[in-house]
Amino acid sequence: MTTTGALSNYAEAAVLNNFFKKSAYTPQVNTYLALYTSNPTDSDVGNEVSTIGTSYSRMPITWGAPALVDGKFEIKNSADITFAKATADWGLVTHFGIRDAQTAGNLLAYGAVEVAADVTAGNEYVVLGTKLIVRLTGDSYSRFLAEAVLNMFFRNTAVAPTDVYASLYITDPTVENTGTEVSTGSYARQMISFGAITQDANGRSIIKNSAAIVFPVATAQYGPVTHVGICNALTGGNLFCFRPASKSVTIQPSQQYKVDINSMTLTIE
Repeated sequence: MTTTGALSNYAEAAVLNNFFKKSAYTPQVNTYLALYTSNPTDSDVGNEVSTIGTSYSRMPITWGAPALVDGKFEIKNSADITFAKATADWGLVTHFGIRDAQTAGNLLAYGAVEVAADVTAGNEYVVLGTKLIVRLTGDSYSRFLAEAVLNMFFRNTAVAPTDVYASLYITDPTVENTGTEVSTGSYARQMISFGAITQDANGRSIIKNSAAIVFPVATAQYGPVTHVGICNALTGGNLFCFRPASKSVTIQPSQQYKVDINSMTLTIE
């Protein structure tokens, strides 16, 4: 059985806050697999299997390292996850959740099981190693950010928040941060301020720049600017994410590159 999940609203907000709004997330030592008879949804409202008289309890998960698979970053369990033998019927298990506590706590990720299972008294529920997968579905994460997010939630690796800066590129940065950043004409990265987290029509968590991002007046021609990125340092540092610019543009002397307020949108899913 292969089960693939996406981040919950709680986890999406934690990513945006920790990496883009300087509000630290404290990871838990362990994560636990929970089983549901209804969809937990992004908002953590599903029906978890009852613990009363059933021998059901959440099980700890051991994770492997994050990896890039078919263009998406993901993390998998590295060992089998075996629940206690049921002493009463659990119902039809249709979904799973990954939580940060053995009881209560917060939902980090969830998804539908590949094949719904009617767990009856005397049966065991097992998820084999590498069959539990959490995948980041966005297409503009850098390797650094994707691995940092997955390690933060699932491998107890805290990441200190920093200021973030807009960066401009004349070639595609790629997930490996191999693009060519502008380096002439008095160019310098510019700090970004993001507004409050909101939800879009599809339930995805988003933030937008709360002030215009204005680069210095060019003292020499540069460009064409093809991509915009977000980095965690004024110089050097790490690329977090990137997207093609709304249009490719060459900046002439005395001109400025500007990103209008609310024009830089980050979406986590």
